[in-house]
Amino acid sequence: MSNVQYVDLQARNLQTIPIFLYRQAYFIRSLNVSQNLMLDLPTDFIQSCHQLKELHLSQNELERVPQSVRQSQMLSSLNLSSNRLRDLDHAQLENLTELTNLQVDNNLLTRLPESFVNFRHLNILNVSNNSFSLFPSAICDIISLSELDISFNNIKSVPPEIGKLVNLKRLFLIGNQIMGTLPTSFEGLICLRELDVRHNQFSNIDVLSLVPNLEVLLAESNYVSIVDLSSKSLQQLILSSNRLTQFSLIGTKSSITDLSLAHSKLTALSDWLFEHLESLEKLDLSSNQLTVIPKSIGLLKRLTHFSCTNNTLSALPSEISSLTALRVLDIHNNNLSSLPPEIWFCTSLVTLNASSNLLKQFPKQPPLPSTTEVNPSTSVPSNSVRSNSSLSNSLRALYLGDNSLTTEVFSAISSFAELRILNLSFNLLDELPNGIANLHLTELYLSGNSLSSLPDDIERLTNLKILHINGNKLQTLPAELSKIRKLVVLDVGSNGLKYNIANWQYEWNWYDQFY
Repeated sequence: MSNVQYVDLQARNLQTIPIFLYRQAYFIRSLNVSQNLMLDLPTDFIQSCHQLKELHLSQNELERVPQSVRQSQMLSSLNLSSNRLRDLDHAQLENLTELTNLQVDNNLLTRLPESFVNFRHLNILNVSNNSFSLFPSAICDIISLSELDISFNNIKSVPPEIGKLVNLKRLFLIGNQIMGTLPTSFEGLICLRELDVRHNQFSNIDVLSLVPNLEVLLAESNYVSIVDLSSKSLQQLILSSNRLTQFSLIGTKSSITDLSLAHSKLTALSDWLFEHLESLEKLDLSSNQLTVIPKSIGLLKRLTHFSCTNNTLSALPSEISSLTALRVLDIHNNNLSSLPPEIWFCTSLVTLNASSNLLKQFPKQPPLPSTTEVNPSTSVPSNSVRSNSSLSNSLRALYLGDNSLTTEVFSAISSFAELRILNLSFNLLDELPNGIANLHLTELYLSGNSLSSLPDDIERLTNLKILHINGNKLQTLPAELSKIRKLVVLDVGSNGLKYNIANWQYEWNWYDQFY
C-alpha cells in the first residue's frame, strides 16, 4: 500500500482484517473491503480507526450490518450496496452523526427505520433497486438531503410530505410504477435542479411548472399525452417514448437548450412553439406523425442538432436557411420529394441524412446571400459583397441512400469540397462521372444501383478507405482500384463479375494487388 490513508482490499478472500493493518489503523481515512464474502470486521479494529471517513462493504453478501460499523463515529460515507440486507433496524446507522453519504442500493429492503428521521447531516441517500412498495415516510423528514435515488422499486405514488425536502437538488425515481401525477407539494422543493422520472406511468407532469428552479427533467417512457409547461429555469426536457398528442412550453426562451419529443404521437406542432425556444441547441422530433415543420423554426439561431426522422414530412420550410449554427440534420425516412434550395445557407452543417425519402434530385446552389458594406466617410451603402460561406464548405457526411436519384445528383455533390462520407446506395445511378475523383472521400457507398462500370480516374480517390459497390451490374473491376493504398474495405458482392482472359495481367492476381 503506497498510501496507508486509502486502503483497498477488494476481492482478497479475506476472513478478517490483516494484523499489520492494526498498527496503521489510526491513519486510515478510507477502507474498501468489498467483495470479501466471509469477512469479519472486528470492533476493536474499527475503534482504532479514529480518522476513518469512508467505508465500503458492498458485494459481501451481508444479511446484517456488522455491529462494529456503528463504532466509527467519524464516518461520513458508508457503502452497503449489493448485499442481502432485508432491514436496517438493527444497524442504528442514525447514530453515525457525521454520516453524509449512505449507499444501500441493490439489497432486499422493504422499508426504512423510522429512526432515520434523526439524520441531521445526511446529504446523499441511495436506496435504489430494493423492494419498496411504499415511499418510505422517514425519508421526507431527512431535511438535509440534497440527493435521493429511490429508483427501480415498486413505488406507486409519492407522498405530499416530500415537499419538506427543501434542500433536495437531485431526485431519481426511475423504473417505479408511479401513476397519475406528482403532488402539488413539489413547489416546496425550491432547490430541486434535476428530476428523473423515466420508466414510470405518469399521465401528467404539468405540476412541475411549480418547481421554481428545475433545470433538468427526464420523463422518457411514461403515459403523458398532453403537456402544458411553463418554466424560466428548464434547460433539458426529455419526453421521448410517451403518448404526446399536444405539447406547449412557454417561459423557457432564454433557458432550454435540449428538447426531445421523439417516439410519440404528435401530428402537428403549434406555429408559435419555437418562439419560446430561442436558446434551443438540440431538438429531436423523431418517430411522430408530423407532416410539416412550423416556419418559426427559423428562430432557432443556436440550434446545432435537429432530428425529425420517421415522420411523414413532405417538405422542409425555406426558413431552414436561418439555422446557421446547425451541424447535424437528420430527416431520413420521411416523404420528402425535394429539399429546399435554402439548405445551402446552413453554413455550419457537417452531417446531412436524407436517406429513405422520395428525392429525385439535390437542389442546385442558389445565389449566395449578399452583405452590405458601409462607407464610413459617407455612411452610404457601397456595392453588395457576396459571402463565400455555404454548405459546400462545411458538409463532411452526406447520406442520400434509398431515394430516386440519378447521375445528375453529382452536379451538386461535386461542389462539396470537404465531403468525406457519401452514401448513394439504392438509388437509380447507372454511371459515375469522372469528376467524383475530385472529392476527398474516405467512405463511398453505392450499393444497390445499376452501375456497369467505375470511372477511369477512380484511383485518384487516394484517401478512400471503404467502398461498397455490391448489388450493381459490374462485370469487371478496374485494375486502378489496386492503386488506392488506403482502401481496407471493398464490397463487390452480388454483381456479374467474371474472369476475363483478355485482362489476365490485371485480373488474375487482382486479389494479390490489394494485399
